Amino acid sequence: MAGARRRSRRLIDSGIGAFYLIAALMAAGSAVMINAFLTNDYSIKYVVHYSDSVQPLFYKITSYWGGLDGSIMFWVFLLSIFGSIAVYVNRERHRELIPVCDCHDLGGADVLPVP
Repeated sequence: MAGARRRSRRLIDSGIGAFYLIAALMAAGSAVMINAFLTNDYSIKYVVHYSDSVQPLFYKITSYWGGLDGSIMFWVFLLSIFGSIAVYVNRERHRELIPVCDCHDLGGADVLPVP
C-alpha cells in the first residue's frame, strides 16, 4: 500500500517479492506439517492432538486442516498461492491494482496462530 500511495515502483516490487516469499514459506510450512502427519512425527504438538498412528492415509492428510490452527494455515496457504498466481499473471496489466490486491489477499495472514 505504501508503494501505491507514494507511487514508488521500487516499493511495489518489494511488496510483490514479499508476497511470493510468503507463498513459498507457507508452502514449505504446509509441506512440513503434512510430512509430520504422514511420518507420525509427534514432536509437533498439533500432530499429537489431531493424528493417530492407525489412521488411514486420507485422514492423516486431512488432519492438517482438522483443527483451527491448521485450518487457518491451510487457508492462508491457499490465498498466498492463488494470490501469487494472480499477481504473476497480471504483473504487467493493472499494475496499479497489485498493491491493493496483495494487502487484501493476505490480510488474514496476521491472524495465523503461532504454536
